[in-house]
Amino acid sequence: MGKGKSSMATQINASRLTFNYQLIAISEIDYKIFLQSDKPEEKILALLANFGEDREEVALQNILKGVQESAKGGFSLVIN
Repeated sequence: MGKGKSSMATQINASRLTFNYQLIAISEIDYKIFLQSDKPEEKILALLANFGEDREEVALQNILKGVQESAKGGFSLVIN
């Protein structure tokens, strides 16, 4: 988390085990991708994504609106 590239390792080299994986930084993904989900728990990940040209206030309003529209039960009534 935070600004800049991650320094997390992308491979494991242990005895009798070698594994490589691609590290995907959520902060580099357009937040609107997450808002396309039908699940509020996936939409909330938009908070960690890239707001692009949108001002923070606009992006946060879009995220809250998206979560509220897809939430079921009492949670959807809490956010106004």
